[in-house]
Amino acid sequence: MQELVPLFGYVAAILTTLSFLPQAIKTIKEKNTEGISLVMYSLFTSGVLMWLLYGLFVNDIPIIVANAVTLILAVTILTLKIKYSQMLNNRKKTIQSRTVFIHVCYSKYKSVYRFQQLNSPFHGHL
Repeated sequence: MQELVPLFGYVAAILTTLSFLPQAIKTIKEKNTEGISLVMYSLFTSGVLMWLLYGLFVNDIPIIVANAVTLILAVTILTLKIKYSQMLNNRKKTIQSRTVFIHVCYSKYKSVYRFQQLNSPFHGHL
């Protein structure tokens, strides 16, 4: 039974590491990270780094391999989260600027049109 103990470590390492692969693929493919918490992924990535360092200190291969691969996937997702969040914020600012510009143009048009109506020789005679 004692010889099976490392097997549990390897199986756990493989399963937990593979669990991040679908999220990484989805994030890269869809270029959308809105449903991912920046704080959670930052804390998680820091924790994975600590596990990797721990594995290196105790020379535990399953911990080292699992956390090295998980760290790569987590850093990828975290980097994309930051990148896509900045892109989304820039898009929102552009849309807001365009909305303000359209509103200002419309208000200006409306005031000029109203001024012309009031100063028309036909004002009040129709």
